[in-house]
Amino acid sequence: MEDGQEKLQLTWDDGHVSPYIPFWLRQRSFNPKHQEEAGRERYRRARITWDSSMQEKLPRASFQKILSDDKSLYEFLHNWEVYG
Repeated sequence: MEDGQEKLQLTWDDGHVSPYIPFWLRQRSFNPKHQEEAGRERYRRARITWDSSMQEKLPRASFQKILSDDKSLYEFLHNWEVYG
């Protein structure tokens, strides 16, 4: 910690300086509890369970588009996480 500031500052061998705030470090901790909390807050989307109303609005994806277009891939992965 430097000058009572709420950050950890690392100076690398090449002279590059990286400041880190405690909150950021905690979210990236290897402690399983902290990893689970961070994952819920940052990465996981709300899941939508299937029922009969989903029949007409299930997401569709073109395999070729997924392979060739980053936006299509992102949409596919997003839908897979949300809808299963």
